Amino acid sequence: MQKLSSVEKEAISNATREAERRSYGEIVTVIAASSDAYHAVTLLWSTLVSLLVPAIFLMLDRLHLVTRTDISTVYNTQLIVFILLLMLLRIPSILRAILPATLRQLQVRRAAQMQFYTHQLQHTRHRCGILLYVSVLERRVELLADQGINDRVPPATWKTITDNFITRVRREEIKQGFVQAIEACGAVLAQHFPAEGANTNELADEVLEKN
Repeated sequence: MQKLSSVEKEAISNATREAERRSYGEIVTVIAASSDAYHAVTLLWSTLVSLLVPAIFLMLDRLHLVTRTDISTVYNTQLIVFILLLMLLRIPSILRAILPATLRQLQVRRAAQMQFYTHQLQHTRHRCGILLYVSVLERRVELLADQGINDRVPPATWKTITDNFITRVRREEIKQGFVQAIEACGAVLAQHFPAEGANTNELADEVLEKN
């Protein structure tokens, strides 16, 4: 996972505090190494490829590229291929390449929803909590807003912020993406939930890291 430096974390926290200062909104930021371990996917690919080993030996034999191979050699080759693939498919860039886009989207959304409720964003006084969730492996971003905000803000507003954030993540500019998204969310919150009088900070401003 791409680690944020202490300076980058502080920049994100400062942006969050500034955005919340101008409104009753609460913004929680989370960065995760991945939204799922994807064990089933890596196991499936490793099994399918290793099952092709006997067919490959048979084809090579028919082409006279190898001599007759005993069963133990085929079995050992299958086992080696299986283990190597299990290891290779844990490399983020390779795993990301084999993951279907719909699966990545589903897992990131589920993980973001879990974080939303884990950090009690649904219990802010004005129902105006926002979660900014980044999953590095999938290079995806989820922005979840509570009911009070969604009653006033059209979905297209969030899509623009999210799309810009995803572009930053793909460039490995996660800190810049967070700050830009926080500032954009802060402007929306200030428009619809401007701070008037006491403005208690209800949730933590520090970026939360999930391995």
